[in-house]
Amino acid sequence: MAMSVGESGDDAPMSDINTTPMVDVMLVLLIIFLIAVPVVIQTIDLALPKVQFEPTTTKPENVALSVTGAGGQCQVYWGMTKVSHQELLDRGVEKLKKEIDRQGGINAAGLELPEVHIRGDVNTPYRCIGATIYTMQMAGFVKVGFISEPRPARPRPGCDDDRFKGVFYMAMSGGQEDGQPMMELNTTPLIDVMLVLLIMFIITIPIQTHAVKVDLPQNSNQSAPPVEPQKNKLYIDADGNVFWNSVQIDDVTLRQYLDASLQQDPEPELHFQPDPQARYDVVDRVLAIVKRANVSKLGFVGNEQYRNDF
Repeated sequence: MAMSVGESGDDAPMSDINTTPMVDVMLVLLIIFLIAVPVVIQTIDLALPKVQFEPTTTKPENVALSVTGAGGQCQVYWGMTKVSHQELLDRGVEKLKKEIDRQGGINAAGLELPEVHIRGDVNTPYRCIGATIYTMQMAGFVKVGFISEPRPARPRPGCDDDRFKGVFYMAMSGGQEDGQPMMELNTTPLIDVMLVLLIMFIITIPIQTHAVKVDLPQNSNQSAPPVEPQKNKLYIDADGNVFWNSVQIDDVTLRQYLDASLQQDPEPELHFQPDPQARYDVVDRVLAIVKRANVSKLGFVGNEQYRNDF
């Protein structure tokens, strides 16, 4: 880097700061930043349920589906591509087959099957979600995650939301108050640039999402197991009311009933069958309660009737 100690033909100290090295460093940092930050995955713009459960990260091998019920019509997107029921089934089968082959076959040790991550708008009717679950189940997927966004944390007392105002204004000083040239390097512009890069980095990182993950029951050619001596039905009506064996309950009572059922041996089955028009945000909230209770025998009932809804 070039260095100059004074103006030409004058022994007076130079009052100008050579910013070229700093600009070079900023350009290098910017290039590193662009390379290091992963490309943001494009998804359909949806209002996700505000349910906090299990932080999750979408892996490349997982399948991300977006489901909406805009205009009363179920619409399912594989990434950014809208798909029909048959297209979703064909893509699911192909995706699962490729992933199994990549890991060395169905009998490979440590085989990890991809998951289905469903992003549903809060106003999406359950029939659209149920149709998607049924289709991916028919394709052979065994685990589905219902993606939600955690509620934003409340700001701490005394936290000033305006503290970042002016961060883009670069401070500059050309000399001291007595008129003498300033001999110290002003690092304020460098700090400002660092803050700008930090804010860009925070904005670029995708928002962390939470997922309620459920193991799907699989079809089998074997005869159906005998009916358990006790099974329970969990139902959600179109207005968002929750029913346990036809009796309306609240979230607290639901958790109490779930805990009581787990005390039985063998554990009774839980049949989950929301109304076709039940809102997705209510369904996601109830599923989170079921998963927190560690219910192992959960089955989705009636999803096959929605297979032609998109």
